[in-house]
Amino acid sequence: WDAFRAHYDAAGQDVYGRRTRLLRGARRTLTALHGAGIPLGLASSSPHAWIGATLERFDLKRFFGAVVSGEDVPRGKPAPDVYLRAAQGLGVAPGACWAVEDADVGLAAAKAAGMTAFGLRNGDNAAQTFERADAVIDALDALLERAGLKRAPEAG
Repeated sequence: WDAFRAHYDAAGQDVYGRRTRLLRGARRTLTALHGAGIPLGLASSSPHAWIGATLERFDLKRFFGAVVSGEDVPRGKPAPDVYLRAAQGLGVAPGACWAVEDADVGLAAAKAAGMTAFGLRNGDNAAQTFERADAVIDALDALLERAGLKRAPEAG
């Protein structure tokens, strides 16, 4: 088991630390929402090591007031625990939060937490039904219009 876990962790570090790319509009969206004073949290099933590798690689940590991993809570998605902990960390009522998810299991978690949930089509998740989503979006910057913000230019 230990050898498998070490291989799994190393593979995750490689993927999240070197191979992933930001979704189209991600930096623009984070910059605009953060700049407007909207608190942002990250609620992920991934281990902290993988989350941290991504946040550091793309210099995104500064945008998030709360970062919650499935390692931080008793139950993972589809239970609402990661979302509830993120809202608590931001000091925001879950019902006032928006969640963006690319998988049905995450949408179930967000809805169970009482949040407005957006399904995000990303080109790799055609099998997801998004039946629990309040709305489906094709790009993160679609959130800017919904938040009443103009689209900001993409920042480095």
